[in-house]
Order: sequence, then structure tokens, then C-alpha cells
Amino acid sequence: KGLAIENLWKEDAVYNVVRLDFSEIKDFADAESFSERLISLLSRKFAPYGFCYELLPFQTVSDQLSDWLTAREKNSLVLLIDEYDAPLTSCLNNKTVFKEVRRALSAFYSVLKSNEGALRFAFITGITKFNRTSIFSELNNLSDLSLDVEYGNLLGYT
Repeated sequence: KGLAIENLWKEDAVYNVVRLDFSEIKDFADAESFSERLISLLSRKFAPYGFCYELLPFQTVSDQLSDWLTAREKNSLVLLIDEYDAPLTSCLNNKTVFKEVRRALSAFYSVLKSNEGALRFAFITGITKFNRTSIFSELNNLSDLSLDVEYGNLLGYT
């Protein structure tokens, strides 16, 4: 609601929409502070739909999010991820931190892959294409629309 696509939407069905803006978590000093910011973002954005993260031994935010998604109705959630690359580009100069951030993001995308039945669709945007970092290796069912002529106006490429 409130976006340009609202007037173009053809479906009558209504979906819960979770919007994650990873530019909100691009400022961090180390891998641990990134992890804390990621947990906070996921907790805040999924909470309106019933997700409640608890600090439990042996259960990560990914574990709990996976369990929560498993309990969702099929095709009941839309996920919009804006600036997926912001955390990675902010630590390009620190190889150790980059690897840890990549690992954490990969774990998150793995949760999405294993619970894809709950997702109506996911739309992921970013500026930099990190196709050789294995960040999406778990999420191998993506369709890259970046340079597709049919979606040029939507994505800014003409």
C-alpha cells in the first residue's frame, strides 16, 4: 500500500508483507555487532505477524524463524528485501568480518529456502551483485530480473 505498484496489482488476495531494509544494519564494527543488528531487524519486522524471538540456548534466530515460517499457511507471506548488499559492501575492507557477515546472511537465506512454501514471493533488491560470494547458494531458486528487458522500467535498466 502506498507504492506505485499498488494501482497495478491484479490479485484480490491480501498478503502479509515483511519489508527488510538491510541498509538499516550496515553500520557495525564487527561480526558480533552485525549479528545483533540482524537479529534486531528480523525480530522487529516479523513481530507484527506473530514472530517472537527469544534468547534461548542452542536456538538461533534462524532456528526460531524457520520454526515460525514452517507454521505459516502456504503462500501467506510476501518478503521484500531492500539493499541486501548494504551489510556486505560496508565491510569489504575487512575480509574476516565480510566472511562472517556473508555466513550470517547465507544462514538467513537458507531459512527462506527451506520454508519457501510459506512465501508467496520474495523480491530482493541491491546495488552490487554479489554472485560469487555464495550468499545465495542455499537460495538456488531465484530469478534474476536485473537485466531482463521485460522488467527494465521496473528496475531502472532500459
